[in-house]
Amino acid sequence: MRVGSEIVAIGNSRGDFLAARAGQVTRLGVEAARADFASGTIELTAALAPGDSGGPVLNERGEAIGVVSYISFMPGTEGGFVPPFLRDLGLLPDFASYAVPVDRSGDLFGRLQAGDKRDVPVIGFSLYEDYVPRADERNLGPLAGPIVYRVQPASPAETAGLRSLQEQVVRNDTDTIIGRRIMADVIVAVNDERTRNFNELLANVRSKRIGETVTLQVQRGNETVVLELELGAKADVFR
Repeated sequence: MRVGSEIVAIGNSRGDFLAARAGQVTRLGVEAARADFASGTIELTAALAPGDSGGPVLNERGEAIGVVSYISFMPGTEGGFVPPFLRDLGLLPDFASYAVPVDRSGDLFGRLQAGDKRDVPVIGFSLYEDYVPRADERNLGPLAGPIVYRVQPASPAETAGLRSLQEQVVRNDTDTIIGRRIMADVIVAVNDERTRNFNELLANVRSKRIGETVTLQVQRGNETVVLELELGAKADVFR
């Protein structure tokens, strides 16, 4: 792989099954901005979109040099590549695609070929959205953090007592429905380290080991509860 190399990525986005999308390599070894994306990736100009993740990136010899991982929009920078499907929509952000490199000589490649199984630690819930007190009319407490949407059954989260989001109907004196409000857990810290959004929470949890015990500080309105749980393996928790 070299900067400027021609590539073709194959994916299933925009209703095109196994469609080929051409481009070039623009950077190598790019660090991801989010904890749930791989780091050390290849940056590409191929016009990829959601649905292409997991597809191969091929070089001029037809060899797989990477696996499509994510796309990035970078408003405010100059000279970025704008793929045709964004031009058609009238959107003009700077844009790039990223792929995890494939290295046959790497130690990880050999271990995977030998049957080594890889997994990541999880708490066991799905995200609703990030809560930002000053920008949110809902009163979920004074601190920012990711809102728990659904607790996975039989997960470490359920065992520890984390609660799924609940919606409550609000009525006036004549019993007329005037609105709805949510009651939800907001995870504000792990082992006393603040988690102001889901990315911070994910980075914290991914730095731990499967089976490691952690302490969550959970905001329930104006109350904070402390829950202790043992992190589970993603493949086991989300089966």
